[in-house]
Amino acid sequence: MNTKLRRHLLRPIGRRRRLATIHREISCTLRQLNERATGELLLKPARDIVLAERKTKKPNRWKDPDAVRDNINLVRVLYLARKIALPELVFYVSLWIEGLNEGRWLDGGYNPELRGVNNSLHALESEYGLKDGEYWPRGQGPAEYEKVRIPLEAQFEAALERHFIATLKEFELDDIAALWEHSPKEYDDLRERGRRSLFHRNEIAPALLDVVVHYESEASKAASSGTYSPAIALLAAGLEGLLLLRCLRAKNKAVKIAKTLPKRIRPSSLDDLTKWHFETLIEVCFNAGWLPSVSTEFAVFDPAALAHALRAMRDFLHPGRCARERPWILSGAREYEDALTIYLALESKLSGRNTRASRRGKAK
Repeated sequence: MNTKLRRHLLRPIGRRRRLATIHREISCTLRQLNERATGELLLKPARDIVLAERKTKKPNRWKDPDAVRDNINLVRVLYLARKIALPELVFYVSLWIEGLNEGRWLDGGYNPELRGVNNSLHALESEYGLKDGEYWPRGQGPAEYEKVRIPLEAQFEAALERHFIATLKEFELDDIAALWEHSPKEYDDLRERGRRSLFHRNEIAPALLDVVVHYESEASKAASSGTYSPAIALLAAGLEGLLLLRCLRAKNKAVKIAKTLPKRIRPSSLDDLTKWHFETLIEVCFNAGWLPSVSTEFAVFDPAALAHALRAMRDFLHPGRCARERPWILSGAREYEDALTIYLALESKLSGRNTRASRRGKAK
């Protein structure tokens, strides 16, 4: 074929944006890299300050503004250096500010604002015969008691929250203060994720389920915006997570079956199921009977074949494979609907339900 004709026939179908149009994005990227480098540079000095302060064994460090500031500075540096994520930043910072806020209250720093409310609560408890440390769970006390207690407690909590926000701003944490004030649910979610990342790191199954739910949600968002390739990949990743969850529920049986698989897909680490490949998880679940056949009005489908089909759709994200096996073809709405149908059908089998029709609207 003539070279000029070939070049004309193979001219780009979709053009990349010109450099001038992405200059702002490039500048942002460079700022992000500089931020990471700054964090790495400041990490050792910030850590040394906190370690030296801890060696002094000073009591009630959580009440000391200087110790709180040093620890918050370390957390910020860790975040800059990408050693921790945003939920961990929110949790660690909140923990220190909450401690300092509570210490100031206990030491009378917020009197007389809180003293009057606190005294009123104590008087109410004494009136109803409650001793120090005794209380009725909310809603279980006498009606007249609850009628007075609830507004007093709400007033007390509102005052503490105002001081909490003021303390955040005192330590130049205005972004987290704004999150607390204007997006409380987002703040609570971030804080809880940070807490779990510290105290529940080894809870694999619940964390895995959380990942699957997140992938389902992100796949739906991507498809809604017409971004089908990542939506398909997320559904495949979600299915991989569901298969792993099923294997974890009966680990001994899963390991026993994995040992019998062909060497090519037999896991090298039999005991750590989180390192098993997608293909391995499919075959283990199928051979264990956890993936029964999928039936429609006209046909019966091999569930393992359907799972491998979704896995193959995900693998087209590999550019070399896509260019070699599916050149010039882009994933669209039809491919996404196929992926979604496979996902819903196999999820229903793994969860023991016969249909997923009721959840179709959620996943789309």
